[in-house]
Amino acid sequence: MVHMRFLQLSSLTLRALELASAVVVVGITGFFLAESDAGAWNNGRLIYTEVVGAVSLVSILLVLVSRLEPFFQIFLDILLSFLWWSVSGLLLTLREFPCDWVFEWMNVAPFDEQCGKFTAEVAFAVVSATLYLASGMLNALMERHLFRQQVSDVRSHYLKREMRQSQTDSQV
Repeated sequence: MVHMRFLQLSSLTLRALELASAVVVVGITGFFLAESDAGAWNNGRLIYTEVVGAVSLVSILLVLVSRLEPFFQIFLDILLSFLWWSVSGLLLTLREFPCDWVFEWMNVAPFDEQCGKFTAEVAFAVVSATLYLASGMLNALMERHLFRQQVSDVRSHYLKREMRQSQTDSQV
């Protein structure tokens, strides 16, 4: 029982971290879209990032409010993980920002806020993808634990039934 409580607390912690990272990505992407004077065609990657972020936020709130079973959360987490990996790939190949290499952290200066924000956006997209993948694996572990508990309960029920049956047979 303590093991299951730890898994549930870990799942809740992962959801909170997913929520925080999705909010950061949505906020930074919203800033870039508001500052951009390009059309929808040129901002397609940023719009896709914003949509994936919004879907993530809605799904996190839905999971937290509805207490969805871990079995269904597995598929949702894996799907959102794939979407976040595609977002990070699309952002990494975006050539419209004047930043050299997005993972060159020493080159991000305090006065260069465009590159710093873009680097943070890519980093939090990767963090979101990793958190969703970890959450999916944790939900699979929880589902396995619940299944084993149910099998154990069924086995103990039939074992007790057989013991009662053998006791009544020996008394007769």
